[in-house]
Amino acid sequence: MDGQEFTMKAPSADALAGARHELTRAGSLRVGVVYAPQPSAFFVVRDADQNLNGVTVDLGRELAGALGVPVSILGVAGSGELVDALEAERIDVAFMPVDDVRRQRIDFGPDYYVVDSTCLVRAGCPITTIDGMNEPHVKVAGIAETTTIRAAQRALPVAQFAPVSSVDDALRLLRNETVDAIALSRDVLDKYQPQFPGSRLLDGAFHTVRIAIAVGKSKQDALQFVTYFMEQAKRSGIVQRAFERAGV
Repeated sequence: MDGQEFTMKAPSADALAGARHELTRAGSLRVGVVYAPQPSAFFVVRDADQNLNGVTVDLGRELAGALGVPVSILGVAGSGELVDALEAERIDVAFMPVDDVRRQRIDFGPDYYVVDSTCLVRAGCPITTIDGMNEPHVKVAGIAETTTIRAAQRALPVAQFAPVSSVDDALRLLRNETVDAIALSRDVLDKYQPQFPGSRLLDGAFHTVRIAIAVGKSKQDALQFVTYFMEQAKRSGIVQRAFERAGV
């Protein structure tokens, strides 16, 4: 875990009241998370009863507890959907990778995890380096409207991209050999590589991803509170325990 430096000043009583007003207008804290077939520091999974479980679910519950309100969890297939939901005020807080495009629409607090993004290359494809991906005949799957696919497109401007709506869809394209590779964070691809005998996880990275808490634009009391909460959560062990429960 790593993070930017944020002031650890506790919110005043007025700021706390303002944060509750900005974050709990629906009567609960509505938390947005992203689900996938395998858990990670970012992705959550569904259990046999279709309940969502994982690091960001745990952090959302802890945040709701700090505010003294119930929590409701919204699971989506891609982080781009969370940006839309925050902007439209369908959710109150979310966890997602940070980038400059998103900063124009929502506000970010501290990150709680930093990881490199790379590519998983299918069996039979001769590519061995990230630079080798940047060819016009190379096809790469990535999750649409995400930090990762935008970074991959900048790093590999000559390659062809297949934006998909979920990790499941990206895995399906690789399994069918419709694409040559998937662009995702290394910790996630490491879990999926065993499903693809003969595949290759490329060394190096085309992007370093910072995953952070986010709130709607210009909600200053909310931003101050979630900033304070996340820094305390990292220092107190709440984040680490969430990682351990998720097995990541």
